[in-house]
Amino acid sequence: MENNNQIYFQNIIQNIQVNQAFQENDHKTIRDIVYDPVFTQSISVNTLSTGGVSYNFKQIGGVITNYNLTSDDYAVEIISNTINSVTLPSAANNGGRYYVISRGVTTNNSLILKPQVGDNIDTYQFIQLKRVADHINVMSNDVNSWYVF
Repeated sequence: MENNNQIYFQNIIQNIQVNQAFQENDHKTIRDIVYDPVFTQSISVNTLSTGGVSYNFKQIGGVITNYNLTSDDYAVEIISNTINSVTLPSAANNGGRYYVISRGVTTNNSLILKPQVGDNIDTYQFIQLKRVADHINVMSNDVNSWYVF
């Protein structure tokens, strides 16, 4: 069984053509290269040797009333009847951080996703997940906002 370091280095080697494409077009941004209709070199994206990519997923239970998302979280499903809210970390210094939040089978009336004081979620002060199986994807803009996807 390969360890994570071996897989990591294999992916670096397998994606060498991406690096070559960027070096040959170093005056362009990544967006220019990917979306340039004249760009003829191929850019490949490879998955892990196991055939897929996996992300950190947690089911959150217990008797707490709020769950604070951390840098260790990616996808969380709230399955506790006592958790009424999920709090995002500060958007500042978390640019590109992405979370998937899901309301599991609970008897709560709703689950509220809220940002830190001074931040917003697509201009809103909170987002309410009203139904079982509602979910939301958010990403930080690295300043003071979480964008909804």
